Amino acid sequence: MFFLLITFAVTAQENKVTGRVMDQFGLPIQDVIVSMFSADSINLGVILTAEDGAFELLGAIIPCTLHFDHISCESQRKECTTFDVGDIILKASVNELEKARVTAYKPIVKIEDAALRYDLQQLAANTTATNVYEAISKLPGVDEEDGSFQLAGAGEVTIIINGKPSRMSAEQLETLLSSMPIDRIQNADVMYSAPPQYNVRGAVINLVLSRSMDNTYSGEIRGDFSHRRNPSWGTGASFAVTNPKWSADAVYRYIDETSTQISDITSIHTVDGTTNTINQYEDITGRSRGHIIRAAFDYTPKENQLLSVAYNGQIVPNSWVRSASEGSFVESLSDKDLNINTHIISLRYKAPTGLDLGADYTSYTTNTIGRLENEYSNGNISSFDVKSGQDISRINVYADMKHSFNGKWALTYGMKGLWAQDKDYQLYNSIIGDVNTFDTDSKVTEWNAELYAGAEINLSRGSLSASISGEYNNWNGEERFTVYPQANFFWMFNQNHIIQANFSSDKTYPPYWMLQNSISHVDGYTEVHGNALLRPMRDYSTQLVYILKQKYVFALFNTYIADYFTQNAYHPTDRLALVYKYANFNYLMQYGINVNIPFSFAKWHNSELTVTGMRLEEKCDDFFGISFDKGVFLGVASLDNNFQISTKPNISLNVSGTYQTPAMQGLFDLESSWSLNAGMKFSFFDRKLNITAKVDDIFESRIPVTYQNIGGQQLKLDTHAYSRKISISLAYRFGGYTTKERKSVDTSRFGH
Repeated sequence: MFFLLITFAVTAQENKVTGRVMDQFGLPIQDVIVSMFSADSINLGVILTAEDGAFELLGAIIPCTLHFDHISCESQRKECTTFDVGDIILKASVNELEKARVTAYKPIVKIEDAALRYDLQQLAANTTATNVYEAISKLPGVDEEDGSFQLAGAGEVTIIINGKPSRMSAEQLETLLSSMPIDRIQNADVMYSAPPQYNVRGAVINLVLSRSMDNTYSGEIRGDFSHRRNPSWGTGASFAVTNPKWSADAVYRYIDETSTQISDITSIHTVDGTTNTINQYEDITGRSRGHIIRAAFDYTPKENQLLSVAYNGQIVPNSWVRSASEGSFVESLSDKDLNINTHIISLRYKAPTGLDLGADYTSYTTNTIGRLENEYSNGNISSFDVKSGQDISRINVYADMKHSFNGKWALTYGMKGLWAQDKDYQLYNSIIGDVNTFDTDSKVTEWNAELYAGAEINLSRGSLSASISGEYNNWNGEERFTVYPQANFFWMFNQNHIIQANFSSDKTYPPYWMLQNSISHVDGYTEVHGNALLRPMRDYSTQLVYILKQKYVFALFNTYIADYFTQNAYHPTDRLALVYKYANFNYLMQYGINVNIPFSFAKWHNSELTVTGMRLEEKCDDFFGISFDKGVFLGVASLDNNFQISTKPNISLNVSGTYQTPAMQGLFDLESSWSLNAGMKFSFFDRKLNITAKVDDIFESRIPVTYQNIGGQQLKLDTHAYSRKISISLAYRFGGYTTKERKSVDTSRFGH
C-alpha cells in the first residue's frame, strides 16, 4: 500500500488555481493574502502574492471561491470556475485616499515555507554593502565576525545556496559571496531550524538565487586593499554565461594577506608552593599568498531537471608565521612556513520527479616546517625543529525526495553518507634543552550514515512540519547512534501579526586536528594541546518568533548544549607553562530575548536597532581538577545607521556601533566591550562601478580584556591591539547577471 501511495504521488497531476493581482494602474501588488474556499466553505489554502503579483494555489477544487485581502486595498471576493483566473484588479482603500497621501513601505520580512524571507536587495539598498557577503550582515539579528555569521538566539549560522549546503571553508565561502553582486539574490531565507532535506541542521540562511532564462553574460573585476598594522590586498574576477539550457561560471581570486596578533599576558602561577608572576608580550605576524579558483557548469535539459558539476580549489603555496615573545620568563623566536591545498569536485542531479542526488570528493593537504628558539630568564636555552602535516580525503553522498499530496501536505525522506580518512603527523628533531615534545603519526577513518523522514502540512493560515533523523557514526571503530528530532510551526493571524515556533537538535563533531594527542608550541611559555578524548557536543534549540507588521521581529530563545567543548587555559602544577586545551564541559545553556526594530526618519535615512538580553550558564565538574558552575546576565545592543548623501553620484554613509556587557567563556571572564565603525560607498555609471572605504573598530575597543581567577588559576589576557582595520575596495560589474545552484564541500573540521 505504501508503494502504491508513493507511485500515485509521483505520477498524479495536482490541480492549481493561478492568477495575478494588479492595482488600478496595472502595477502588480505584492503580499496580497489570497485564500481559497470550497463550495461548502472549507478553507483549501492560503498564499501571499509574489513581487510580480502572481499567485499559485495547489489542491484546487472547481468551483471555488477566492478572497483577496491587502492592508492598503479594498477586499475582494471572486467565484472561480476555471483554474486560470487571470488578472484581479484591487482598488485602493478609501482610508488611504482621504485627506492625506500615504506612502506604504515594502514589507521587510514575510513567512515562506517555515522561513523568515527577507528581500536582501531592499535591506542592502543605500548601505555601503557592495556584495552578497557584506549584505548578509544587514539581515536582522545577523552579525559577522572573523569570517563566520552569528544569528541572535541561535548561535553560528550555516550559509546554504538554493536549498543545498555550500560546504566550503569560511575563506572559500567568503571569497565566493564577496564576488557575487547583491542583485543576483532573489531573497534570503532565515531558518532557526532547517528541515533535514537541506542536509544541514540548526540555524540556516538560504540564499535563493535568481536565474535568467535568456542568453546573458555577466562579470566583475574587483580589487581590495586593507591595512591592519600591515597591508593586505587581493584582486580577482568572475564571469558567468547562460542560455535557456545551460550555464557556466568561473571565479578567480588572488590574495596577499598579512595578519597581526598581539598578546599581553599576566600570569600568576604556583609551582611546588612557589608563586611566580609572569609577564609576557608576544607579537605574531603571518602572511598568506595564494589562489582561490571556482569553475561550474549546469545543464538543464527541461524544467525541474538539472545536471551540475563544479570544481573549487584553494592553493596557498607560500605562507609563513613569525612570532617574537619577550618578558619576565622567556624570550622566544618562532618561524613557520606552510602550504595548503584543497581540491573539491561536486556532482548533482535533480530529476523532474523531485529526486535530488549529489556527491562530492575533497582532497585537503597541509605541510608545515617550523623552528622555535627559547632563552629563559634563568639562563637556560632550548630549541627544536618540527615538521607537521595533515592529509584528508573525504567523500559525501546524499539523496533527497519529496512528494506532495493535493497541495495540503507533503512527505520528505532521504539519506546521506560520509567517508573520511585523516592522516596527521607532527615530528620533532634537533632538540636542544628541556622541551615538552610529543611525536604523533596517526591514521583515522570516519564513517557516517543518516536516514530521515518528515511530513509537512499546510494549514488554513500557516503550516506545520516535523521530521526525525537517525545517524550512525564510526570514528576509528568507536560507534555512536544518534536521533535528531526537528519541528517548525507558523501561523499568520493577518499581515500584521505572525508567529513562528521552532525546535531543532544537532551534534557538532570536533575538527580532526583537535582529536590528536599533539603539542604545539606558540613560544617558550604557551602551548596548545590536542585532546583525543574530546566528545561531540549535542545541542537542543527552541525559538518563538513574533513578527509585527512584517517589519519588527521579536524572538524568545533557549539553547542547551550537552558536552559543550571550548578552548580554555590552565597552569600545570608541576612546571611553568600556559596550556590551552579543548575540553568537554557538562553543559552550556543560554536563554533570552532578541528584538529587531528598523526605523527611518526620511527617505535618505534608515536605521536598525537590535537588542539581545540573555542568561548564560556553564557547568563543568572537572577541568584539570577545577570545577565550576557559573552564570551571567548578558546584554548586547547594536545600531546600524545608513544615510543617502547624494543620488547623482550615488553616495551613501554607514555608521554602526555595538555594545556588550561583561560576559564569560568557561574559566574566562570577559570585560564589557564596544565598537564603532564607519564607511562610505561611491557608485557611478548606474551603480556598475562601486568604490567603498571603511574603518572597522575605530577605537580598538571591540575585543574585550579577559580574566581568569578560579581554582588557583590567575590570568589576564589582552589582545585588542591592532584591531582597527582600514579597507578600500573597487568593483566594476558588466553585463546582465545570472545565477545557478551550487554545492561544494565543508572543510570546517580540517586544518590546525
